Amino acid sequence: MTAGGATVEVDGACYDLEPGGSSSFTFGRSVGCTVCLDADDVGISRTAGSVDWVEGFWFVTNRSEVCALFVADSLGFRAVLGPGRRVAADGRLSIEVKGQVLRHELVVTGPGFAAPALGIDLDDEGTLTDIGAGVKLNTEDRMALAAMDLLP
Repeated sequence: MTAGGATVEVDGACYDLEPGGSSSFTFGRSVGCTVCLDADDVGISRTAGSVDWVEGFWFVTNRSEVCALFVADSLGFRAVLGPGRRVAADGRLSIEVKGQVLRHELVVTGPGFAAPALGIDLDDEGTLTDIGAGVKLNTEDRMALAAMDLLP
């Protein structure tokens, strides 16, 4: 994996993703996906999800219109990723796709968020905001806003 790159591991196979690419890493029931989880399991959406490079960050997006994906971060905290929603892949992220027959797991490992990747210079005191001198954003605040796709 190159700097800023990500890897996706599925059933023992490892795929290296390069930042800035225009194509998505897709997974689902369709043989047209980068990884076809199970072409015969109708419990899996044709395109269940994707891993995409978006404006300097890796995201996992639920591409299904009806099925949820289940994600767990590097600390083991689980969350439901509803249809059309996305989550930042900062570090290690486990994605569970439930079919009618089997459960499939993909592990996405991104580079993690770092202040230089945000294109700003942060110090321990925080960065002044436009609101006023009394309101500052620290590194953790900026990373949270970036993960929620709210950073300008």
